[in-house]
Amino acid sequence: LQVSLSYPCGFCGRAGENCKVSIDGGKAQSDCPFHYPFSITPASKISQSKPCTNVPIKCPFPNCNAVHWKYNFRLHLEHRHPNWQNFLTPDCTFLSSIVITREEQLALKI
Repeated sequence: LQVSLSYPCGFCGRAGENCKVSIDGGKAQSDCPFHYPFSITPASKISQSKPCTNVPIKCPFPNCNAVHWKYNFRLHLEHRHPNWQNFLTPDCTFLSSIVITREEQLALKI
């Protein structure tokens, strides 16, 4: 499968409209044929054996119930909330949840 440039699925890489993702009770849910169950909190922490922290995240903006993969979240903010930087301060915890650290980039060789 070729990885989509438009909101790629965190399981298969196809375009996000093909594979919906959601969060239910702290677990990732999806209609992707490659979906496997996992708990979001432990998966969001980098480790040597699991350097990828790409997990589903719910949008913090009121009246937006969108859930996107961490690696796609800045794209969602730019498309759906173009003035997001006026509302989310650099020190807010949400922004830290969508950062891809240098450690993660090095571990994933990106």
